[in-house]
Amino acid sequence: KSQHSIYVTTDTETEADSDKLPNSDIVQNPEALLVENVYQKVLYEDVYENVDLEYIASGKTVKENIIVNEPLDSYDFAFELDINDLNYVVNEDKSIFLNDDEGNTEFVIQAPVMYDANGLASNDVTYEIIENAGQHYLIVSADEEWVNAAEFPVTIDPTISDEIDTLNSLESAYVTETTAYHDT
Repeated sequence: KSQHSIYVTTDTETEADSDKLPNSDIVQNPEALLVENVYQKVLYEDVYENVDLEYIASGKTVKENIIVNEPLDSYDFAFELDINDLNYVVNEDKSIFLNDDEGNTEFVIQAPVMYDANGLASNDVTYEIIENAGQHYLIVSADEEWVNAAEFPVTIDPTISDEIDTLNSLESAYVTETTAYHDT
């Protein structure tokens, strides 16, 4: 069984209300993800102005929804990405593989998609990983023209999964900080 883990947190320049971000009580026991029928969901409202974050842990997947409730000046969102000793590969299909030193894929950040209140979908979402002072950040950018023409709310859907047979220690199902980044 692999011992790799990743952590995804949000940090922002503006403090969010701490009562809107509960402590790490969503998935305190990562071993719970070993059970196929586990389904846990939490919604953090107004993490950014007019933006909610929803996390859904189900089996071997952690689905994060960035829910944009009203038009914004920018649809770029930054998440601190602690990948420990894993390496990343950004693929042509926009997915990201997190690999160990031997090149084995341990986790996959699936290609992003977004959809509006009417169920219309678009793949005009991109990922970028930037490094700053030894820290990695995942930048999720949605096409401004598509979002502004869509019916709100618009949901931007990055998903992290473990595509290998053995479930790794996936501990990214909760926000561990009381702040989040949003590029305005």
